[in-house]
This record gives sequence, structure tokens and C-alpha cells, in this order.
Amino acid sequence: MTTAVTVELLLSSSSDPSSSARQRLTLSPIWLRYVRFGPAEWVWRSLTYWKRQTMRQRLAGEQALPA
Repeated sequence: MTTAVTVELLLSSSSDPSSSARQRLTLSPIWLRYVRFGPAEWVWRSLTYWKRQTMRQRLAGEQALPA
């Protein structure tokens, strides 16, 4: 949901609501391919766990960072 809100804020210049919904549905999967969650959820999780959360998803060939 936060991703849709983020994309909506970025594309809020559109006056046609159905066009905005189509843009959100198009951009949301692209956004989620590279990051784990939207910026608002990242802030929420970071504050909840008192630790900065990793936002970027690990790609297939990448190694995990040492803890």
C-alpha cells in the first residue's frame, strides 16, 4: 500500500483518476522488483525495530551482508 501512495504522490499531476490508477498498477511491480517496501513502510519498520532497515532487495547473484 505504501508503494501505491508513493507512486500516487509522484504522479499526482494527472487529473484523470483512472489514468492515475493505471499508472500506479504499472509502476508498483517495477518498484517492488528492486526494493522491499515503500518509503513510509521503511520509516515505520526502522522506528519499530530501532534499527535502520535494508530497503533494497538482494538480487540473485548478490551475497548477504555480514551481520
